[in-house]
Amino acid sequence: MIKPNQIKAARAMCGWSRSDLSEHSGIHDATIKAIENGEVDNPRSNTLDPIIEAFGRKGVEFIDGGVREKKDKIRILEGKDKYLRLMDEIYRVLKDSSNKEVLVSHADQRRSTEPVIEAQKRMMKAGIRIKFTVCEGDKYLLYPLENYRYIPKKDFLNSAIIVYGDYVSISVGENTTKITIIHDETIAEVFRRQFKTLWNIYKEPTEALLEK
Repeated sequence: MIKPNQIKAARAMCGWSRSDLSEHSGIHDATIKAIENGEVDNPRSNTLDPIIEAFGRKGVEFIDGGVREKKDKIRILEGKDKYLRLMDEIYRVLKDSSNKEVLVSHADQRRSTEPVIEAQKRMMKAGIRIKFTVCEGDKYLLYPLENYRYIPKKDFLNSAIIVYGDYVSISVGENTTKITIIHDETIAEVFRRQFKTLWNIYKEPTEALLEK
């Protein structure tokens, strides 16, 4: 259980006011104030978890009796629902961000499950734009054609690289058992610029079997 002064210390590390934390966590600022003032004895996990996650995305973590800058910049997602959990993370990171853009390299939407597709649609409804580069000739395209660019077949890799905010996720191979997530602003920017350069070179598809 984190203590009220830990939340205050974490806000200070991030340079956040209570309203900033409210915006990033989705928890009402009055609730945050009550927790920080010790007016809530045992805050529920569905209140604390979004607060902890918000600080985590900012690179701050809670330790016994205090807070610190997160040392680990690399995480691994595993399990059958790893892609769905990744989509949920992307939504949380970007829904209140000024840069609401997801860049997906070497995508193959045939591998996307229905829950993953629904999660992507939720992002789009929230104003988050998703851009995909797919293999040349692929017509299994679920979204408007302007969201896609064709990678020449000789350059297409059986992997997926996703850039969102200050994060990059990498999964290699069709039957990969894990997704590697890197939290590094500079690395994310390198991948982002590379994607945008190729986006301006690659051609937009002209037809799709499943455009919706």
